[in-house]
Amino acid sequence: MTNPDRGAYTPPTDAPLSFDARQPVRGTRPAPMMLIVSALVLIGLVVAIVVFYRSGVRQAGAAPQAVGAPVGAIK
Repeated sequence: MTNPDRGAYTPPTDAPLSFDARQPVRGTRPAPMMLIVSALVLIGLVVAIVVFYRSGVRQAGAAPQAVGAPVGAIK
């Protein structure tokens, strides 16, 4: 357990563990691939929405299409 004679700032006397999760196994940290892929998908969706919004369903300056059948003459 703990030794009461040791102070809080005394260096540890035990040997380091064989596996330390804080240190990467390789020399560099791996790239966050899921974050990069999800960012690319989000950017693609935003670009698609902007393209569809700007193209619209009718040409620029055209009048909207009539909805329903035209009404006959009013008496």
